[in-house]
Amino acid sequence: MASTDQAPVPPDQAVREVAALVLAQPAQAGQVDADALVTLLRGLPEPLVQVLRNVLRQDGPPDPAVVQDALLRLQASLARRPDLPQAAGDAVAQLVKNLIRTPEAPVRSFQAPQGQPSAPATTATAHAALPESWEAWMKAGVKALTDASVSPREAPFHAAQAKEGTAFFELPLPWSPNSPLQMWVEADRQGKGGEAKGGGSTRVLLGLSFSRLGETRLGLAKGPEGLQVRVWAEHPEALTGAQAGMEEELKTLGMPVDLKILPLDPGPEGTVPTIRSLAVGSTFQVLG
Repeated sequence: MASTDQAPVPPDQAVREVAALVLAQPAQAGQVDADALVTLLRGLPEPLVQVLRNVLRQDGPPDPAVVQDALLRLQASLARRPDLPQAAGDAVAQLVKNLIRTPEAPVRSFQAPQGQPSAPATTATAHAALPESWEAWMKAGVKALTDASVSPREAPFHAAQAKEGTAFFELPLPWSPNSPLQMWVEADRQGKGGEAKGGGSTRVLLGLSFSRLGETRLGLAKGPEGLQVRVWAEHPEALTGAQAGMEEELKTLGMPVDLKILPLDPGPEGTVPTIRSLAVGSTFQVLG
């Protein structure tokens, strides 16, 4: 994995280099005004422009955590500065997203695959499908959303939730820009002496959509008795042959594992409820 650590350059040079990289892409030919792009880059925080320069200039697969951080910082800056050229900002954001879509290709080509899959690719070379990439991506996204300097509007909300032992996040996915990953986390509140009630259980519910599985919910509950895993999918039959392998891999964590794959049925209105709609009340029991 290529490193993104590069020596900083003068601000004007960083702006010129990022603008040149964006305008050099065939997909941007005639679509982005050069003056608007320069105006955008000069209006962004200087450290962010340096980061964009670094990730766009490197050769080889980028660190997904660095790319996620750059993308979230860019999106936060665009939200805070509606006066900046938004079309140019979207073009830059798209190139950053493409770094994750095509990790094995030289970064300077920025060639996205034909079509935009609604789920991570299943080939061995698809960087977004690797477990370590998912982990890095999610950690970077959560870190950015809880950092007041990066996400000034979202961070106070997450800080207040943390006091209650809960958290709700929506993390943008480059392979599915219109369907962010939704995540709810809750932990037993700390009792006197700092000990968690109920033996210290943590529960997580993830919601996202895959091309083969349809709408999917992944529930995890970790406690003294082991790890409970529930996968609800619109098309659970697609996972039937993989269940044994999933159980064996989970057992390498060194704790008892209870895995079940279940159908995800629509609600009364014929649609699958989102995690956001379910994350209400003082507690949210993921696995019942």
